[in-house]
Amino acid sequence: MKEIDLKLKLFAGRAINAEGYGDIEPLTVREIVDLGYSEYMKCLNIMTLTKQDFLDDAPEELHVLELLMIYGGQEIESAFEEALALFLHGEVIIDKDECRAFVKKSEDDIGVVTKDNYHEIQEVIKWQNYINSFEEKNLESNFDPVDEETRKLKEQMDAVAKRRDELKKKQKQNSISDEDEEGDIDFFDILSAISSKSYSVNELNALDLTVYQVYRKFKRMEIIDQYDISIKSILAGAKDVKLKHWSSKS
Repeated sequence: MKEIDLKLKLFAGRAINAEGYGDIEPLTVREIVDLGYSEYMKCLNIMTLTKQDFLDDAPEELHVLELLMIYGGQEIESAFEEALALFLHGEVIIDKDECRAFVKKSEDDIGVVTKDNYHEIQEVIKWQNYINSFEEKNLESNFDPVDEETRKLKEQMDAVAKRRDELKKKQKQNSISDEDEEGDIDFFDILSAISSKSYSVNELNALDLTVYQVYRKFKRMEIIDQYDISIKSILAGAKDVKLKHWSSKS
């Protein structure tokens, strides 16, 4: 998928096609509120796991679906089933024998999660939940699971570590005391900020935003604020202020 096409899909909150599976609708803030943010984070974490998160020296032929469905134990299997149901919006049935999952979205729409399409599904979910970054991804071609699976082990481990750090940074869980988190903001703070400062977003319609829309709007607000500060600094006589218009690419 071309970068501009993916950006527009995310901007509009539209479904994104995971090759080999089908369209995946993004979650809204309303759905996260109804479920519970901590539960949402648990599901997001398990949907972004790789086999290196389970095993330091994972065999090449081992697939992460086998660890999640077969070898991970009942607790992991149940959590994975719950995560699939949440992000793929359907009733899930795990087929351990074939290492696949059926997702019943309606009587006439049943998707199948397999080893062949799971990486594609993961990538779509990462984009929709603001884990992937456009600056770090080359989107001039379709997502390619073969390239991902044939990376060198060190590159895989570095990528996993980076994703985990970004996830913790962008979507903090409230597991640390308020005193320790005094300088940080969480998902509630971001929602509160955009609903208070935006001319169009309020406490009611903010519930209809997707996670990606929330974070992008917040980031753009930060850029606009920085632009205003730069203008005021220049007018006050500050030198060497690098002025970048708030509509610039971010």
